[in-house]
Amino acid sequence: MTSDKDEFLTLDERVEIAKNHAADLFISIHYDAYTSNDVSGITTYYNKPEDQQLAKMMHKQLFKQKMDIRDRGVAQENLFSEMKRRKQSHGNPNNFRY
Repeated sequence: MTSDKDEFLTLDERVEIAKNHAADLFISIHYDAYTSNDVSGITTYYNKPEDQQLAKMMHKQLFKQKMDIRDRGVAQENLFSEMKRRKQSHGNPNNFRY
């Protein structure tokens, strides 16, 4: 966990926390709200192939809550290298949307 209270941390900050604490895994749950239904929904990202099973289990548990939101699935994303790419191409990595 990168936070134990209700506070906003950017993805960049979360990645840095994981790196600084030598995290064994990194799973990121995204609730994408957008005016288009093609983009809005929940996606669960995992970093390494060995984290896929846990990411799928967590994602499945979310949707047992009978939420009225689109299931965008589970996907592998190397969030550490993605942050570097975002900084280089966009200037601010937090302005990027999946």
